Amino acid sequence: MRQLSVLSLFFILAGCGGPGGTDISGEIKFGDGAPLSRGSVIVTNDKHTYRGVVMRDGKYEVVGVASGTYKVAIVGTTIEGEKEFDEMEWDQNKGEYVNAGKKATPPAELLAAKYSDSEASGLSVTVPSEKYDLTVESP
Repeated sequence: MRQLSVLSLFFILAGCGGPGGTDISGEIKFGDGAPLSRGSVIVTNDKHTYRGVVMRDGKYEVVGVASGTYKVAIVGTTIEGEKEFDEMEWDQNKGEYVNAGKKATPPAELLAAKYSDSEASGLSVTVPSEKYDLTVESP
């Protein structure tokens, strides 16, 4: 029975990946210094893939990244109707927000399409490192 408990503990720890890696964080900006206002960051190599979120100020964080060199993909789009939401009003009869007949704008890409593919983006990070800031281009 003791062997079974030790073996079970081993598999539980192996499944969790053991002690975490390095939390990486940085800023994603355009060439003019403006931040990418929203998106996802994916860092990947032959063994691992990790994901993080880009905040409004362009800062991102990816948690628990194992040491190594990673190719980077970044996806950034606006949210459908995002601008119109600020102008919406509560309709008491419908019990929902309405935008007074205005048509919502479709999502728009915030950066060049090549960044959505880690092979084509030209971006990479090495973990551990002192800096993880990235520069991207508009569509």
